[in-house]
Amino acid sequence: MLNENNEITSSFLHCLSQWPALDPFLNIERAENKPMQQQYAVQCGIPIPSSIITNSVKKAIAFMHDKNKKYITKLLRPVCWGMQGGEDFFYTSFLTKKDIEASYFAVHPILIQEFIPKQYELRIAYVSGDFFTGKLMVDEYEADWRRPGKVSSWHEYTLPEPVCKKLQRLMKKLGLNFGAIDMIRGSDGKYYFLEVNPIGEWGMLEKFLGLPISAAITRHLIKITRNE
Repeated sequence: MLNENNEITSSFLHCLSQWPALDPFLNIERAENKPMQQQYAVQCGIPIPSSIITNSVKKAIAFMHDKNKKYITKLLRPVCWGMQGGEDFFYTSFLTKKDIEASYFAVHPILIQEFIPKQYELRIAYVSGDFFTGKLMVDEYEADWRRPGKVSSWHEYTLPEPVCKKLQRLMKKLGLNFGAIDMIRGSDGKYYFLEVNPIGEWGMLEKFLGLPISAAITRHLIKITRNE
């Protein structure tokens, strides 16, 4: 019954693709694939954290071999949506050898990533070639700023032109006119791509920083409605 309901919802959204929208549902659905996003990011010259998806204890321990590094896990697709977390929210969490050796580890493959110490985190609203970026100052070894008690203030940020050009190529590969991109500026000075949410949240950037994101979305919708 759940599968049938999901199929009905998917079919309904596909039918709406005949109407003007930021992105066709087919493109959004395809672009949700996080491993594919990372593959494309590398192809566009954007660094990513080293990653593995596995439920093999042997492979996981081999991947987490460097005792001087930390490792994290997160969901490939969220079970709920929002920037503030909540009861059903699965936060990005540190992973230890003890977790890997636990009996439940073999039940289902999970994403394991090398944790990158950071200077700050970036939420980037991309609208048809334009970038609207907010910066969050966080602790260098903070796994997820959305956890309760980790509130930080937003600051407007300007992405370097070379980073913008690489992100534009990435979004073109994904077939997206819109996306909420998450990146970090590592302690090593590099910009690391984490993920892009095809229908991600951006309202806080406009609310707290006054970034004209809704106006950019409006302009793009008017443009495609006029077939320009």
